[in-house]
Amino acid sequence: MGRLVGLVSVITALGWLGALLALAAYAQTGTARFRQIALLSSVALLTFNVLLGIWSNVALEATLGAVNVVRLVQLRSRPTPPTAMAPPERIELPTYGVETRCSIR
Repeated sequence: MGRLVGLVSVITALGWLGALLALAAYAQTGTARFRQIALLSSVALLTFNVLLGIWSNVALEATLGAVNVVRLVQLRSRPTPPTAMAPPERIELPTYGVETRCSIR
């Protein structure tokens, strides 16, 4: 009886962990971090649902996990944009023979 209570507690904790990870994922502002935490949530909830035999949720979490893996791979293979823009090059405009003394600073 004691082992059964312990197993039920572990399964319940796994379900709560998955739910909390899902909430934490939605609180993220970065796409990669969102996908990483959502993937962890899917793993926890997938395990939870397998142990309880809730097969519709197993299918859902397996699909969400696969989507998150694909999106993470796409994010990692995309080139990263430069952190700062390069200063513009100095452009010489044609003067058409007119001398100018004006300078823009």
